[in-house]
Amino acid sequence: MNATQRSRLEEPQATTPSHVTPGRSHRRSVGEIEFGRRTLFIAAALLSPVALALLYNSVGLLQAVGATGTPLGSPGGQLGLLVSAILIALISHSSRWSTIGPAALTFWAGAFAVVLMYETWSSSSQSPSEIEALLQWSQLPTIVFFICCAATLATRFVRRRREHGELRGSRSKYEGLMITISAFLLSFAILVLLYAIAPRTVAPLIIRTPEFMSPPGANTVLLAPGIALIAFVITWLATRSVLGVQLAAWIVLLIPGIVLVPLITTLSGAIATPGQPDSIALAMTMPVAGVVGLVIAVTTHGIALMHKR
Repeated sequence: MNATQRSRLEEPQATTPSHVTPGRSHRRSVGEIEFGRRTLFIAAALLSPVALALLYNSVGLLQAVGATGTPLGSPGGQLGLLVSAILIALISHSSRWSTIGPAALTFWAGAFAVVLMYETWSSSSQSPSEIEALLQWSQLPTIVFFICCAATLATRFVRRRREHGELRGSRSKYEGLMITISAFLLSFAILVLLYAIAPRTVAPLIIRTPEFMSPPGANTVLLAPGIALIAFVITWLATRSVLGVQLAAWIVLLIPGIVLVPLITTLSGAIATPGQPDSIALAMTMPVAGVVGLVIAVTTHGIALMHKR
């Protein structure tokens, strides 16, 4: 064996890791991709105001067409709710990496709530737009803020419990059932309270003068904060049973408010008319209740991720 052959044998041979196929680059799956807090914050800060503006504009459109006798007459409102739900669900899903996204959504929800509350109770003579007038009676932005706040706090709470291994503890045999029943009862309470404070006339909408709509009265002052607190409690219950909260949100609020009641009233002909105050109140209530259920459903998705990891 000459010197050249001996030097070749002594050279270290390149080895290929057993988990990498020769000739192919190692690609990470989508589930392995990690996003930084800065990226998540910027994305949520940009998407949150768009999602919330779409949400409030859409529910205003659905209220207007429902209370004036055409419950399914706003495909733009329904499409807007769908797009808004997707954006909020994406922000909620970002809690897989960090809760900075839901926190940004909560901040923007609080900003919208403060602006509407100022416009509602301010002594300014500026006339509200149709959408603002339709949001003022329920103070929906305040309810959405409480839901987003509860979802953010609950996600952080469940994440910390998981990190400390506290989620593995045994639960009561009937705990899930009791939470589900509680979520259903609280959701029905939201329906009843919204109906109690809903407007009973739509004459200003028919003649296109929303500034003449009755301003929120004592019922709104007393009951709207209670509705927001109930929505907070329902969302917080997801720390123990996401399934129970999701069932209540979909079955009691979301499906009846956005799909079932508008479809039944349209097919049966029992639509709201200017002379039927109870039907008008129902037509005003259901889109708002549906949006409350929608926001609870999409924001608790992040809590569900924390339970599964």
